[in-house]
Amino acid sequence: MKQIVHPDAEGGKAPVLPSDMERSSPPPLPGSPEAKERSASRAASDTIADDYRVGYGNLCGCLVEVSPRAAKWLYFIGFSIFSIVSWIFRDYSDKIFGSIKGLDACLGLELRNGSENSTFFTGVGNCVGKGAVLRISFGSFLFFAAHLVALIGVKKKHNRRRLVHTGCWPAQLLLWLLLIVACFAMPNNVFSAVGQAFKVFAGIFLVLVVVIFVDWFYQINEWLLVRSDRKMARTVLIAGTLAFYVGSIVAIGFMFKSYAPKPSCGTNIAFLSLTLIGAVIYTAISVSPWRPKSAGIFTSGCIFIYCTYLCWGALSSQPAGDCVPASASALPIQILGFIIAIASVLFTCWDTTGQDKAFIRDVERPELPAHHQPDDLPYNPAWVHAVFMLASAYMAMVLTNWTLADGPNPWQIDRGSFSSWVRIASQWLCGAFYTWTLCAPLVLRSRVFD
Repeated sequence: MKQIVHPDAEGGKAPVLPSDMERSSPPPLPGSPEAKERSASRAASDTIADDYRVGYGNLCGCLVEVSPRAAKWLYFIGFSIFSIVSWIFRDYSDKIFGSIKGLDACLGLELRNGSENSTFFTGVGNCVGKGAVLRISFGSFLFFAAHLVALIGVKKKHNRRRLVHTGCWPAQLLLWLLLIVACFAMPNNVFSAVGQAFKVFAGIFLVLVVVIFVDWFYQINEWLLVRSDRKMARTVLIAGTLAFYVGSIVAIGFMFKSYAPKPSCGTNIAFLSLTLIGAVIYTAISVSPWRPKSAGIFTSGCIFIYCTYLCWGALSSQPAGDCVPASASALPIQILGFIIAIASVLFTCWDTTGQDKAFIRDVERPELPAHHQPDDLPYNPAWVHAVFMLASAYMAMVLTNWTLADGPNPWQIDRGSFSSWVRIASQWLCGAFYTWTLCAPLVLRSRVFD
């Protein structure tokens, strides 16, 4: 291998890479020993060049860079930590933040002349913790929004703007913390508007989740169908479908008994009945001759069990009453439900960041030439920050029960009438969107659906 001169060597000459010296020689035959040696030499030179850039970048403290996959993990860990901190501050921050100007007042909805006006005032429950949640979430929202704007159009590793996503970690952590601290200095009227805006952004996040989950179910079904000649794949298809349908029907039966014990529970009966009716409709379409090739009874089973889960979430989120069992308000049940809810949000956020191809063309399509792959980022970094930005708004709404009035009880999460309707609306959207994907090829015959 030819000698490479470091720029700090005597004379201060720039690095002389093997690829530079080999350009004048004729190209070797593909597959020959010379070709393999030249390929290894170029790989070594690329590594040295990367080390050179990172080494000098560290002097300014910016190019402390990690791989794109590691970067996503770091953002996810940071988001998870701040989400847990938000919950802790929500339930236990009275003595810490109660004396801060603005947080000593309560953010609520005051009825004036029969209309609701968002305002801050004292005497309407303890909203110190809820104010802390909004401030932490808004700081994270601004952090990811700034990254989203800076990373639009970044798809290649050679793009220097990728460092906004993969590098500058000391500065990034400091910026994240400063934004959150700055939010605690903002007046309450700012967060009256932020709380309302977060409802919109959280709704957009739920729409993305529905689209991505449906796409994910299709991917699983296609993956199993491709391997249907194997016994294991056939077993998973058959057993999974049976488990999803049987489990959903049994769960709905228990929910009828627990949440609709009397005819007066009309809303709960409607929720459960519509869940069953929707399952019958999209199951019938998925086994019809005109269904898409990528669809089948397995995908319908996945949608059925997911919609059943959303229905249970909607029913269990309702305030205590004759149609909600007393056990739903028991402390152990609330703690278990709280842990499941937090874990579900974090898992959904993580899974959503890796599913950008449901909306954006995947940069690693197999049809691309092999020599184009090494310079492509494994995912769209702007998409990742868009998801975390929307997830910050959604986490704020989950922890505040989607309302700016009164503070939630400890261990309470995503409870109340508004939360219940948000969850059932997500279920209806999921069922409608999946049904449309089944009918679209038949309705829009001029379009080509993958």
